[in-house]
Amino acid sequence: MSESTAGGVEANSITFDLCREVMHRGVLVSEDEILEAMRWAHAQGWAVEGASGVALAAYFKEAARYAHKKCVVLICGGNPSPAIAALLAP
Repeated sequence: MSESTAGGVEANSITFDLCREVMHRGVLVSEDEILEAMRWAHAQGWAVEGASGVALAAYFKEAARYAHKKCVVLICGGNPSPAIAALLAP
């Protein structure tokens, strides 16, 4: 579902090292959870791609942890491939 987070990081990239340095928690989400989150966003009128679905799915999975707290889910990217976009329609 999240084509842009599937890897393919170029040689000598700082991406993983930087993530390890600034991340303090990770959440594993399934393809089905990503698609469900993308469908939810689509129903809100949002154009999202898989990377945004990952962030939303992680929040939905861990929502109880953030109850009664201010929380921001950073989503960006609204260009799903045609194959993924076709899965979003009801």
